[in-house]
Amino acid sequence: ALHALGRYEEAIAQYDQALNLKPDYHEAWSNKGVALHALGRYEEAIAQYDQALNLKPDYHEAWSNKGATLQALKCYDEAIASFDKALNIRSDYHEAWFNKGATLGEIKHYEEALDCYEKAVQIKPDYQEVWANKSMLSLFLKKYHAGWTNYDWRLKAKDSKFKKAIESLELWNGSDCNHLLIFSEQGVGDIIFYTSILENVKNRARNITVSLDARLLPILSRSFPGITFVDKSAPLDIGLYDAQVAFASLPVILN
Repeated sequence: ALHALGRYEEAIAQYDQALNLKPDYHEAWSNKGVALHALGRYEEAIAQYDQALNLKPDYHEAWSNKGATLQALKCYDEAIASFDKALNIRSDYHEAWFNKGATLGEIKHYEEALDCYEKAVQIKPDYQEVWANKSMLSLFLKKYHAGWTNYDWRLKAKDSKFKKAIESLELWNGSDCNHLLIFSEQGVGDIIFYTSILENVKNRARNITVSLDARLLPILSRSFPGITFVDKSAPLDIGLYDAQVAFASLPVILN
């Protein structure tokens, strides 16, 4: 529970209490390793995973956790070997497929990374983080149809840096809309790039408000007089809008 709250030092103290009572409790060793990883204490984390694996060599979660920490240390070959150990024990362990894919991406083995992501979503079709990574890698590889089609998963992933403008407002699917909110997640250059699509949006939404970087307000207000532009740091009233969409979701909606 403390771990889930991000109170990692306190969580470690509890794992230690458990291990004082039962030194062969392999799950506590592995969980302590995950908490140490969250604190950036990677070498210590690996020592905990090794303790767990000495007690239970077929503990697939510990192998996968160790791989994630080795990846953080940029020991990519060792990380992949650790994920393979986990998958040899349990081939349907979706987290190991995801982590292996992310590691392969780090060393530019992109097609192999996509294969790992595909295996992960076959096992767990609603695995948000995998879809997000898979879509961004597809875009990077110029596989645009697959990339754009799945790119909205970045807004659904739990730990994504991309966030909706209004959490409870539905995402636009391209149907006719009275008042649409378009929001930006990325930098000024990306916003300027995506504004080339705004004229197409006017065919489907009667009123459009765009929330973006304040530095762009003067030039875009002059360039698109029929659209309202607001500073993204200003509060947004959910009652004003029927749906929202991110700039980077417009390419797939508008084909």
